[in-house]
Amino acid sequence: MKGYVVIDVEIIDAEAYADFAEKSSAAIAAHGGRVLARTGNV
Repeated sequence: MKGYVVIDVEIIDAEAYADFAEKSSAAIAAHGGRVLARTGNV
């Protein structure tokens, strides 16, 4: 079964977000998922 998650966030602490992005990508990959797109320019 496929699922997609779309989020819209306002980043207040860029350093903390960078840490989150790294850890969340690893967690997603550990469960067989993948990030299709990640950008701050929409």
